[in-house]
Amino acid sequence: MMSDLYCFFIFVTMEAISLYELTMSLRQAIRDMNISTWVVAEISEISAYRGGHVYLDLIEKSVVSGNPVAKMRATIWQNCAQRILPQFEQETGMSLRAGMKVMVYITVNYHELYGLSGNITAINSDFSLGDIERQRRETIMRLEQEGVIDMNKTLELPTVMRRVAVVSAETAAGYGDFCKQLENNVYGFNVVYKLYPAQVQGVGADESIINALESVLESEDLPDVVVIIRGGGSRSDLACFDSYELAFHIANFPLPILTGIGHERDNSVSDIVAHTRLKTPTAVAEFIIAHNAEFLSYIEMLNEKICSLVRNYYEVRRNKLDVLHASLRTMINGVVRSHADNLEKLRNTLSLVSSNVITQRTMHLANTVELIKAFDPRDLLKKGYSITTYNGKRIKSASEVKSGDHIETHLSDGVLVSTVE
Repeated sequence: MMSDLYCFFIFVTMEAISLYELTMSLRQAIRDMNISTWVVAEISEISAYRGGHVYLDLIEKSVVSGNPVAKMRATIWQNCAQRILPQFEQETGMSLRAGMKVMVYITVNYHELYGLSGNITAINSDFSLGDIERQRRETIMRLEQEGVIDMNKTLELPTVMRRVAVVSAETAAGYGDFCKQLENNVYGFNVVYKLYPAQVQGVGADESIINALESVLESEDLPDVVVIIRGGGSRSDLACFDSYELAFHIANFPLPILTGIGHERDNSVSDIVAHTRLKTPTAVAEFIIAHNAEFLSYIEMLNEKICSLVRNYYEVRRNKLDVLHASLRTMINGVVRSHADNLEKLRNTLSLVSSNVITQRTMHLANTVELIKAFDPRDLLKKGYSITTYNGKRIKSASEVKSGDHIETHLSDGVLVSTVE
């Protein structure tokens, strides 16, 4: 009961100030402290320029958990932005972006409505360049430690690159340059290419490129090679190509990857892990054409070598044939000469033998004629013999005719017709 009375007494006797008075006191206290210092932080958000002013959210993350441990709003007012932002972009080749770690000179302010904020009046370009390079080196070191940094380079390029998968933004100028160079090659090569669209700059670009690469592997007909092209840009635009996730994916990709991102000052991590790094999209197309032309030259060299071997073989065989022909001619001439005398002797012998044979055959023929004449039926009829026929056939026996048949009897001077009784 006494404690309740005490609390009531405190309550009615305590003096209070308004929230406005409190915030004004904080504002004045912070102003009196005049806090201006260099601060290292990460940009978590950055809004579009409004009226020339730039609005940012700065955070610091725990090294252990990665969770934010501090956060502050910050502003670059128009008059300051016009001075420090172009200078930063010129010195670093980048624009301020979310995820970038920066060292900025801040004057701390407090506003009764908007709370605590920082007014940025300078940016340390060297720090941003160093942090980006540090992150880049850490990414490269991590890939080396994992043993994947050269994996894509170990893949063998196909003898001829006939089918090419292109990962690029469809509207990118570099993609158009690549296509023109590939189509208008002096050799007339027909290289078939297919676009796998991807975002190639800004937040989420690395993930978009990874998704495009996955789409390539899902194709029914795998290409011979994959190219990632962009066509230049600021370091900020190209920051996605230093992404560990993208570099790891390229290093482990089962097909050779050629890059033509279009920046010459430094190789991105993606360039380092790719099979072949080329400066521009046009250079990628030229590389493909030159690679195919090299195979064409090799084929032409083989063709010339084969033709030369055939010609040499033909010459050797023709020379041997000429030698054999000459030897054969000499041998034939010798054989002909060696048998010429024998042939003449045989001809003379044949002539003599044939004359004797003809004489013998002539005498034999004369004897045969005399013998035939001796058996001529007409001579027999003149001697009193006759020949009897029936129906044109000679009758050798009486049984061959019967009574009433008409028979003919041939004599030397005529024919008698008789009837058999």
